[in-house]
Amino acid sequence: MTIEVTLSDGEIIELPDGTNPAVIQRLTAEQEEIIKRHSSPEESWWDTARQAIGQGTLLGFGDEALGTLRGVFKPGYDELGRPLATRDAINAAIDDERRINREYEERNPYKSLALQMGGGLLTGGVGAGRAGAFKAGEKLRLECCVAQRLVLVSVRLLG
Repeated sequence: MTIEVTLSDGEIIELPDGTNPAVIQRLTAEQEEIIKRHSSPEESWWDTARQAIGQGTLLGFGDEALGTLRGVFKPGYDELGRPLATRDAINAAIDDERRINREYEERNPYKSLALQMGGGLLTGGVGAGRAGAFKAGEKLRLECCVAQRLVLVSVRLLG
């Protein structure tokens, strides 16, 4: 037998029969917090600070820094309610921070770049240069891939 818990988004979590009610409550609260964070369309001041300080001032290592802190001080739990090993908690938190940053950058590409470059000015400009060069490099890689494909198609058509 399993215990089924239905979350606010309709997802059903199945837990082993006999799971401690405190564990069920904690897991449900954690999952509801994740749902709330992902369903909120407006950006908070924390999302903005994460981009400016974390990715700009810390030279792109903000996700690793925040993830490590979260993994150490607020470790997650596995599906059975057992605490994750520190290494696993850190890796999971870093992956979550990277996902949050990527989603923010996809929703706000220009604002994200401006915040990262602005935060990078606090490093004497090194972080600003890094952020700008990184974004420019992404654009050049895309254009280079398109050019390479055009050449390959031309060669195949001619040859």
